[in-house]
Amino acid sequence: MRRMLFAALVLVSMVAISCASSPPASSPMDAYWASSGTAFPASTHFVRPITWKAGQYIVIGSTVKGKRESVSKTLLVRKDKDGWVLEMSTVDRKGNETVSQVCFSGYEEAIVTGTYSQLRMVWMKNRDEKGEIQVISGDEMTFYNTFARSAYENMIVKIDKFIDGGTIAVPAGSFSGTNYIKASVKVMGFNIETETWYHPAVPLTGVVLSRSTDGKSVSELLSYGFDGKPILP
Repeated sequence: MRRMLFAALVLVSMVAISCASSPPASSPMDAYWASSGTAFPASTHFVRPITWKAGQYIVIGSTVKGKRESVSKTLLVRKDKDGWVLEMSTVDRKGNETVSQVCFSGYEEAIVTGTYSQLRMVWMKNRDEKGEIQVISGDEMTFYNTFARSAYENMIVKIDKFIDGGTIAVPAGSFSGTNYIKASVKVMGFNIETETWYHPAVPLTGVVLSRSTDGKSVSELLSYGFDGKPILP
């Protein structure tokens, strides 16, 4: 089953993402976990995310073995002639920030058909520790399309059935009528078993909460919106 969860990618990129039970109050990341207090009622059953539009973003908080480790923001920057441009920015608990953009084509075909054969990474843009921007494109993308594309395949979310996940509370709010999915998949060499809750109010992926079934890792929705601005030009 290759239609995996975006949150699973977050888990892999960190080599695990943890359990949501009370992390230490002294964590410098605590401010990101402020509760919005917003309640989202049950509505239509989640099947796939709402139509992508520039400006949509999600902010995911990652906890590892009870410690808040990082906060990651994924933003839909724009759609151009080559495909969709996404920006990913991450801040770890030491305050280090990484920012990158990826353009990939074939999303519309993949979301409709549930297959990934047309999904391609067209170019990548990264900001290094000196603040300089590096662009990778053309033949240099062959490696990434061979070994890293599976990470972006996980953003193709299409669910065939509804399993009531009840109400899930995360910092972004309390979401009723979630769709619950339990899955096992091998991503980038890692075997991951996850359980994930989706809600139609959430843009981009629909993910409210995803955690490993062993109880050691979790990624949860801290906030989301529709008017995000990119960091990189």
